[in-house]
Amino acid sequence: MKHEHKTVRFEVKEIDEEEGTFEGYAATFSKTPDSYGDIIDKGAFTKTLKERFNRIKILWNHYILEPIGKPLEMKEDDHGLFVKGKLSLQVQRAKEVLALMKDGVITELSIGYDTMKETYEGGIRHLQEIQLWDFSPVTFAANPEAVVTSVKKATSFSNFPLADRDREWDASAVEKRVRAWAGGTDEINWNKYRQAFFWYDAENPELFGSYKLGFADIIDSRLTAIPRGIFAVGGVLVGARGGVNIPDSDEAGVKSHVEKYYAKMRKEFDDEDIIAPWNKSAGIEEMKRLPHEHTCQLRDPGDFEEGSFKRSVEQHEGVGYGVISGKLKGEDTLTDQAYRYHREVWPVDAAKSHAEEHDGIFEPAEEQDNKSGRVLSGTNLEKVRVGLEALESGIEVLKALIEAAEAEPEPVKATQLTAEVVEEAAKLENMVSTLKAENEGFDTAEAEKSIEAMLEKLKK
Repeated sequence: MKHEHKTVRFEVKEIDEEEGTFEGYAATFSKTPDSYGDIIDKGAFTKTLKERFNRIKILWNHYILEPIGKPLEMKEDDHGLFVKGKLSLQVQRAKEVLALMKDGVITELSIGYDTMKETYEGGIRHLQEIQLWDFSPVTFAANPEAVVTSVKKATSFSNFPLADRDREWDASAVEKRVRAWAGGTDEINWNKYRQAFFWYDAENPELFGSYKLGFADIIDSRLTAIPRGIFAVGGVLVGARGGVNIPDSDEAGVKSHVEKYYAKMRKEFDDEDIIAPWNKSAGIEEMKRLPHEHTCQLRDPGDFEEGSFKRSVEQHEGVGYGVISGKLKGEDTLTDQAYRYHREVWPVDAAKSHAEEHDGIFEPAEEQDNKSGRVLSGTNLEKVRVGLEALESGIEVLKALIEAAEAEPEPVKATQLTAEVVEEAAKLENMVSTLKAENEGFDTAEAEKSIEAMLEKLKK
């Protein structure tokens, strides 16, 4: 099953401004393939119109958070899928879309669908059965001969199976596997490669750098959606790791696809807390900055309605930062309450300067601890501290044994020292092994430095 979008230029046969209705074709049948290499066969919509008509919505640019109406009539004829839609004119976006249609600015519709049945003939895909989810008025580029909707730059929702929730995500390693799966660098199939990403630059589709927001890996020779990859994309879309540089007009389509995977994970993992970050409303406690973020407080959180906070992303000179906004008490519009700056892309001075420009109260991110070896876990801190003290004690015992042995006759010294040192060394070795096994975060480098320093003292 494959969720996709297709766009056609449509002729507005009739507009009723008072009722908010319009007519046109949301998809067309043709003997020649479209720009995606597909042909929609007549009859592809028969089942979905019969079984799912009441679930089909009219969205703005396929953005599921902006429904603007519903279909009144949908039917197949020899030309394609004819639709009559009604826009909800009490919704501001719907009023705007109707005005743009009337003025000839919006001239194309796009369908969002899942492919249920398909065949290939001569390398051309024939869509035989389609499950329709929405049709959307969409915005296009100016060139009528090479128009690409912003939604088309958001890759198709392919509904890949999900990997285990805790499967690791290494974007660099994944990209190499996907590239090999798609044919390798020299003979790559860009259509296959594209499926592993949520966004690509349609104007430069044969450059690896044109593909962003990867989320799928190769498992058992097939593409599989990786939950941690999807979570990473969700974070990037709200500014994590500096955000992502894609056109604003493409963001709605990308988020729409990401949200579908969040819904899929929510169902498969039976976890209602799996919600795309931009769809979360948060209370004051939830909007506290993360340890890796500098912050700029613009207004007192107590001035806002509880539970009204939302997080979005803005750009400053091409660098993303988080914006916390909410509704002031007694008001309906959103007001900025704070800014968040990821320390890896916002140096302290730059973040502080931006905060001061907006008359905000600046607070830098927490300092990072740069340790050699592995990071010490907080849960086992006391255990490691005790272990190191025991190691130091053990070294002192060895020192005492050596001093005692040096004062004894040679035969006794050798026998006693060897036996006792071997026993003590075994104890120390066992202690270190136990610490390593039980404490994944044990910083062995620091322990080794301490021991080496003590041994150097013993040699003197």
